[in-house]
Amino acid sequence: MHGDVAAPRSASVERTVMLTDAVVAIAMTLLVLPLVEAVPEVDIDDVGAFVGEHLSLFVSFVVSFLVILLFWAAHQRLFQYVTDMTAGLRLLNAAWLLLIAFLPFPTALLGRGPTTSTAPVYIGTVFVLSVVSAVMTRAAAPVVPDGAAAGYLRRRAIVAWVSAGVLLVCAIVSAYSPDLGLFGLLAILVVRLAGSRWAGSGSQVESQSQQAP
Repeated sequence: MHGDVAAPRSASVERTVMLTDAVVAIAMTLLVLPLVEAVPEVDIDDVGAFVGEHLSLFVSFVVSFLVILLFWAAHQRLFQYVTDMTAGLRLLNAAWLLLIAFLPFPTALLGRGPTTSTAPVYIGTVFVLSVVSAVMTRAAAPVVPDGAAAGYLRRRAIVAWVSAGVLLVCAIVSAYSPDLGLFGLLAILVVRLAGSRWAGSGSQVESQSQQAP
């Protein structure tokens, strides 16, 4: 495939993308439920006091919303180049969806307060999700018909593995110091930004495909 990165996608890929978008939307919505359930505790004359007392709920909601958004964007980039589903990709995508759907639970745990128990569970879930994303991205590369796109996905998989490594370190640290482990999650943003610059962009992939003979 030359001159155009986006080849026609099969019906199975389209259904997979639609299912993924639906699960992501539901998971994002479920994140706010702990805050909604805490509304009866709000003193309408002093909402600020409620926010201060439940700050961990607000922080965990925002962090998890951004985490899901980050992984959904990576999933979207991946399936931009996938033209047909394999058995392996179906299984990996199912595992990815399982973890996304599960994430509101550790988010709710973390919202009750970061401890040496809740923080490792939360970060561990995101770590496993990152591993699944890395494996799925690498598994997709050989079946992508465009050479430039396949190389791009292999580089993105490396970035995902580096992110998983950082998350593993954060999970271990959080078992001893929850706040430090959670603060280490900021390193993921640095890894992702640096990795995006190294891996290149979709427009660069398209340019390489157009230049290929």
